[in-house]
Amino acid sequence: MFLRKTALPVLAALLTLAACDGGTKATPVDTVIIEADDSELAVGGTLQLTATAYDDEGDEVTGRDVEWSVSNKAIATIDDNGLLTGVAAGPVSVTAEIGGESDTQAFVVVNPFGTCPITNHTLGSTSTGTLASGDCQFSDGTFIDLYRFTVTTTRSVTITMRSTAVNSYLYLATAVGDDIAENDNGAGGNDARITVTLNPGTYIIGANSLTPASGQYTLTTQ
Repeated sequence: MFLRKTALPVLAALLTLAACDGGTKATPVDTVIIEADDSELAVGGTLQLTATAYDDEGDEVTGRDVEWSVSNKAIATIDDNGLLTGVAAGPVSVTAEIGGESDTQAFVVVNPFGTCPITNHTLGSTSTGTLASGDCQFSDGTFIDLYRFTVTTTRSVTITMRSTAVNSYLYLATAVGDDIAENDNGAGGNDARITVTLNPGTYIIGANSLTPASGQYTLTTQ
C-alpha cells in the first residue's frame, strides 16, 4: 500500500504535465516563392519548378507539402513534384500553395516549329523516315522531318542520318528552337553525323537534305 500511495502523486503530476503540454506548433508560413531556370518551355518539353516557404522572419520553413496547380491545363500540366509540361502554345500561370500561403508565376509555352509534326524518338534507337511531299518544307525546297528526344544525364550524344536516296543534312536544336549544331557529311559520303555533349533536357533533331530530294533515310542516336 505504501508503494501504491507514493506512486499516485507522481502519476497525477505526469498526467497534469501531459495535459498542459499542447505539443509543438507548426511554424506559420508567411511567404511562398516559386523558382525555375526559365520562364519559357516548348510544346512537349518540360520545366522543373521548385517552391520554397518562409516564415515572417525570412527563415525557410521545411517539411510541408506543396500543392501545385495551373491556370489552363490545355496549355500546360504540372505534377506533384513541380514538373511543368507544355501542351500547346500560349501563356499559363502556375500556383504553389504551402501552409495556406501561395505564389503564382507566369510562364509561356512556345512552339518554335510551327505546325510541323514532331515524332518522339528514344535515345539509343533507330528511326526510319521518308522525306517527301507533304512534309514541312524550307524555302529552298528541301523537306524536313522533326524528332524529339530526351537526355536524362549529361552525356555525349551521336546522331547519324544515312540515306542512299538523298544527301543527308542534320540539324540539332533545343526544345525552344535554339540552334546547337548542323552537319552535311560527317558520316562520310551522303551521310550526316553530329556528336555533341548535351545536358539533361529535351532536344529536337531535324532530318533534312542538302538539296531538294525525296527518299527514305534512317536516323540513329547513341
